[in-house]
Amino acid sequence: MTPLLRVLVYSEDRPVLGHLSRLLLACGYEVRQAADATAAALELETWCPHVLVVDAEPGLPQALEICRTASSGTAGTRPYIMMLCRAGASQAIAPAWEAGADDFLHRPVVYGELLARMRFAARALEFERRMARQPGVEPLTGLPNRAAFLHRLRRRLAEWAASSQPPQGTARPHKAPAPVPDRVLPLWVAVADVDRLSAINRRWGWPAGDAVLRHVAELLVHHAGQEAGVASFGAGRFAMLAQTPADQALAWAERIRTAIAADDWAAESALPATPATPPACGITVSLGVAPCPSGVPAEAAVAHAEQALAAAKAAGRNTACPYGEDLRPPKGWTDFAAAGRLFDRTRAGDVMSVISHAVAAEAPASQAWSLLRRTGAPALPVVERNGTLAGLILAENAPSTPQPWEGIPARQVMDRDVALEDESAPFERLREFFTRDSRPAVVVQRAGRPVGLVTADCLAALGVPVGPETFAAAELEGSAGLAVPDLRPLAAE
Repeated sequence: MTPLLRVLVYSEDRPVLGHLSRLLLACGYEVRQAADATAAALELETWCPHVLVVDAEPGLPQALEICRTASSGTAGTRPYIMMLCRAGASQAIAPAWEAGADDFLHRPVVYGELLARMRFAARALEFERRMARQPGVEPLTGLPNRAAFLHRLRRRLAEWAASSQPPQGTARPHKAPAPVPDRVLPLWVAVADVDRLSAINRRWGWPAGDAVLRHVAELLVHHAGQEAGVASFGAGRFAMLAQTPADQALAWAERIRTAIAADDWAAESALPATPATPPACGITVSLGVAPCPSGVPAEAAVAHAEQALAAAKAAGRNTACPYGEDLRPPKGWTDFAAAGRLFDRTRAGDVMSVISHAVAAEAPASQAWSLLRRTGAPALPVVERNGTLAGLILAENAPSTPQPWEGIPARQVMDRDVALEDESAPFERLREFFTRDSRPAVVVQRAGRPVGLVTADCLAALGVPVGPETFAAAELEGSAGLAVPDLRPLAAE
């Protein structure tokens, strides 16, 4: 089972805070609440939520400050930020964008829309994860990035596995020894994280934080050595390799930690003199250390080290912890809203999948086939010259290759029997349609033109909690591999 999204809800309005939290908890998400800016900042630093829901009322300045704090990480580590504001509060939009908000929801919250946005947030996080997996160099420190580190770790594991195999032609013993699947290699992964980096950024500004990261990178390379292959994962997180016996791995990490804590570097040595320049900057790091058992993928070994790092952070920071503790927080479950009333104010426009591509009725049908394959959409609208809907091409009806559709127009392969609804159509009407009608999709219209698509799977998916890996799939080369279509519930399990 993939991990679920961790959602932090911030609001000074206690009823709103309680309602949103109960909804998300009942839908299976891991949820924490914050009623003030201090609690929100603490949860952001220690819990690292995937999604942050920020209520802009009643205090917009506090909400903007929380957005700035949350957006201090790099892509792939910062949460997806949703801001709640009342309809017509346009004065909050521009400063919220500048503070790092990714999405907006109107108050009062439409629960169906919120759940649909949670799925979009998971897709956005998956897109950032795929982008981060492109090998290269982290520009701030000049160190290899996460993808490059994983590539090096895979190579080391493959080399060790090859060296442990007997040469070809060597006579094997009559009775081979039984394999030991959990055998630990003399190779360890350590993940280090700069303590309270966000506090340094808030108090002294980004130049001071960047100077700290560059200096920590230099210290890690110096004390861990070139063979450790120090890499930067971004947002103050680094990774290293240690080829050492099991009883010395933690001591190796402790030596690095104590050397950094004892360093007397001052931030003003790397910054221009200003009244805001910190007079000194005591730097500490927390580390998590994990072994590389035989048969365990590189990604899993790094994930184990990051779990150990979380234990080190929870233990008070400036310490090193080995992998092994169960860090999953207990799930909370509460009674849900009254039956039949949860989606009272949800409309088709709240839960539809926005139509990003359409094909002209006279365009080649092979063009429609290509669009369906590229986007992963369940259906593709076919439109007339004036933009009105002519029909629908379902992905399930498309051939496996474009050849059968070569030389014929899209009009010839489309389905003309299409169910239509306006954006304001209530959720209950959509639900009733799919219980009595066999057609697989409803096209949502605005002013007579198609703007969205709703399927039975789309509605069912609202009740299926999503995690950061829900939309993970076999990755393709080039830009085609960056598309993250909304998967059907059964396909996502």
